[in-house]
Amino acid sequence: MENVNETQDGRFNISNGSNSSAWLLAILWGRRMKQKLRTLNIAQFYIQLATAMLFAYIAILDTNPIKMIIAFLLLFGWSLGYYRHRIMRRRLIRKRLK
Repeated sequence: MENVNETQDGRFNISNGSNSSAWLLAILWGRRMKQKLRTLNIAQFYIQLATAMLFAYIAILDTNPIKMIIAFLLLFGWSLGYYRHRIMRRRLIRKRLK
């Protein structure tokens, strides 16, 4: 029986034998964890957008200039994150195609 241990950096160590089932287990486990992280990242991404938009709406209703500036900065920060996300996704797609 092989031992599959996850290290602190997210990699897997497989020892005691050369059975390919442990390698498959490690690969599938890593893919599942990556998918969970992607889902969490996307959820956080859109929660931040909704929060920024809600804050902007409240700031406009209150006609408070300081709140409006904060709302603008929140939306601007989200848009920078959106563009970073698009760039990273394009890089990963190009890397997979090579």
